[in-house]
Amino acid sequence: MCQIHDASGASAPKFDATTLVDELVVALSNARIYRPDHPRVTGAAEALVAGLKGWFAAEDAERFEIGTSDGFLFHARRPLLGASLSASRLIEPLTAVGSGGLAFLRGAGSEDVLALVGLLSPRKVGPRTVLEANAALDQRGGARVRLLPPYRNAGLGAGAQGTPSGESAAMEAALLQVLEATPRAVYQGTVELLQDAALGAARGEELDLDPARGIVERLQKRIVADASGILGLSRYERYDEFTFGHSIRVCLLAVQFAFSLTKDERVLNRIGLAGLMHDIGKSRIPFEILHAKRRLDPAEKAEVGRHTELGAEILLDMPDPDMLAVAVAFGHHRSHVGGYPRTADESELSLATRLIKICDVYEALTAVRPYKERMSPQRAYRIMMASPPGQFDAGLLRRFIQVNGVYPVGTRLLLESGEHALVRRQTLDVVRPLIELEHAEVPGAARSRRDERDLSEMRDDPGWRVRELVLDDQAA
Repeated sequence: MCQIHDASGASAPKFDATTLVDELVVALSNARIYRPDHPRVTGAAEALVAGLKGWFAAEDAERFEIGTSDGFLFHARRPLLGASLSASRLIEPLTAVGSGGLAFLRGAGSEDVLALVGLLSPRKVGPRTVLEANAALDQRGGARVRLLPPYRNAGLGAGAQGTPSGESAAMEAALLQVLEATPRAVYQGTVELLQDAALGAARGEELDLDPARGIVERLQKRIVADASGILGLSRYERYDEFTFGHSIRVCLLAVQFAFSLTKDERVLNRIGLAGLMHDIGKSRIPFEILHAKRRLDPAEKAEVGRHTELGAEILLDMPDPDMLAVAVAFGHHRSHVGGYPRTADESELSLATRLIKICDVYEALTAVRPYKERMSPQRAYRIMMASPPGQFDAGLLRRFIQVNGVYPVGTRLLLESGEHALVRRQTLDVVRPLIELEHAEVPGAARSRRDERDLSEMRDDPGWRVRELVLDDQAA
């Protein structure tokens, strides 16, 4: 990840449902490699408890519920799309026992969270039913957390267990239809693969690139078939140390960019793999340094900088290393005007490295981080174009801006007419893309066709001009 911004302090606490699910996923992920009383496991549990206390303080409720159905998580009738993308480690064990979700009761503490984490740990065979799971929670000291029975109606259910009303059921069915049309399963599989790769690398295990190659091939096909779907979906991902949203977005941006330069599927897949694995070396950087919520001192910055060398070593140690991916992991922070790591022979960076370096910096600038707001593409372009000569390949950067557009594929726009639209693809006019209008869905009804408009063909109508790019964080 591009280290342009340092955290200058802890971000303000958030008590929304997605943040609380994120904390639970972090605890579950840590429990896969550390003992139950390890500080990283107990610390994640304490963070979740603090979030629950904040939520209960703000809400007039006795329980906080998260439901699951059809591979999605939801809360209070609202799908948690961002959480669903990165929480397969939570969804799978709940589904395995026939559970429709879980509930934290007011007053739940660390012992309750740790009981739940221990129950959902994949290290051994667990309960087979919701009844057995709740009995096991009681034995573990988790009386203030309950696994919920399945919804009596399939699909996205009501905010509490039971059959939703006819109107809400139709609304939820329509919403589920929209969500199922997205490449969710591909994205979830990518997150799970990166989690496994990072944990394996942290343990010093030999990694197998074949599963990653299969994932990248699926992502590449999604980009070609429907770039706005997968790129738009990636915007819902929150940033934390276990969702790997940055690496996935760099991969997607790199494949989309490379597709404008070549149609060779083997080349595209190798570039995608390199983008997906470019930061794998960070799995061996001390957790306390990599995720510090403060400014790093020079020694700590140097330690983070070692991730390029460590990443190259990890990829070289694989049974069938891809030398393009090795070169990108090693060189994506290098340039002719500085960067790291320094070498005796300052040779020319490969085209793939220069391409992914651009995608890496652009993603870091435009993504939400705990310590900064989302930056507009236009501002990111200005910053990158103003970099010292040699920082980026100038020709590639201009090409990237042309391909990515002032309004990138997958982003939402507000038109002068007041309508909202999704960017589907770029046109020859960099400021006038092809869009799909967003209409309020009729409950239970499927749209028969896309309502698309090519803004480059509608220059004379002021209503079809873009008023602004909607920089909303849709991760809730």
